[in-house]
Amino acid sequence: VTQAMTRNDVAQLVLNTLEAGTVQASTDGSWSIGDVVINNNVTYNYITSNQTYARAIDDDRTTNNDGDLVSGSIVELGEQLYMGDLKLNDNDTDDFGRPARNWTYDSKDIGTYAKRELMVESYVEGVSGREVYNLLGTSTIRDNDLYAYEDGEEYTLDKGLLVRSNEKDIGATGRGVLTEIYLDDDRDEITIASINTYLAEANSSYSESSETISLQVYNSADGIAKRVDVEDVPEIAGLKEGDFVLVNWAGDTANKDVVAVFDVEVLTDVEITRFSKSSDDDKVNQSSTDRVTKLTTGGTEYRNNENAWYEEATLGDYFGELLTDKTYNVYLDQYGNFIGAELYSGDDQYVFIAAYDTNNSAMGVVNA
Repeated sequence: VTQAMTRNDVAQLVLNTLEAGTVQASTDGSWSIGDVVINNNVTYNYITSNQTYARAIDDDRTTNNDGDLVSGSIVELGEQLYMGDLKLNDNDTDDFGRPARNWTYDSKDIGTYAKRELMVESYVEGVSGREVYNLLGTSTIRDNDLYAYEDGEEYTLDKGLLVRSNEKDIGATGRGVLTEIYLDDDRDEITIASINTYLAEANSSYSESSETISLQVYNSADGIAKRVDVEDVPEIAGLKEGDFVLVNWAGDTANKDVVAVFDVEVLTDVEITRFSKSSDDDKVNQSSTDRVTKLTTGGTEYRNNENAWYEEATLGDYFGELLTDKTYNVYLDQYGNFIGAELYSGDDQYVFIAAYDTNNSAMGVVNA
């Protein structure tokens, strides 16, 4: 069976090639049979150097196949090809706090890429302490340092929550939140990185002159405006005022920057036949909220993204019988949860009462 290589497979192959140590062959003589030359005892030894360029990707010193420690750093293929202009920081973190490698060329940043080979598991739902315990085991949790991040900001996560008896969601995990767990045996580190997705609306059209756009990111009912540069997020080019997108952001609490923008699926002009509200009380150290958590349209039930803030009162203000004759736009995240809902059409029917008659008063009649 032939299986096509994925983009990640090709990237990993290129990475392995650039990091491969170069070698040279040596022999202790040869002998010939006719035109055929046969070398005796061929050995392959690493090419090494004490020059700076030989430490641009890796400063490894190891043994040759004769057991002798090499003198100088091994020259990797990427170091030989680019003579030190291509550099690797193999112990970096990305925007979201994940273990990563950073590449630069001629002092210009190429990119920072998460070490997928260290990822143990990923989730898009809340993750309980029991799940992490079953995934990693007692000794791994005990013997490794624990680091936890939400949108790139580090927070303290108590190891005491990672036990078999804890069935509550831990830390920043939740429905519609991408949580990835990494284990680095060489550095004795466990990293739990949670990445929120938010719905955002373009406050204006993309500016060709400034190459920026303002996005209203709905991290709350009102949201917050964020200026995004096309150099950082190329996907914003061409967005028009009023367009909706999904975004990830990263940074500390006071300064979050949008780092990724992608398409949102919109169910347009649909009827909602049912919805329900409940308190999200299974979160650890997070206050409960009373928002719509489920809705049904077209016979399909959708649960809410943890960050379904956009027009969150649209459904909550109505009782079930008042959904009649109204339609809605429902915004879905990349995991199939709803992340916003707004009224699309439907006329409100009302009567205005100027006054009403009370005991011993004719005001209502007079005004009528």
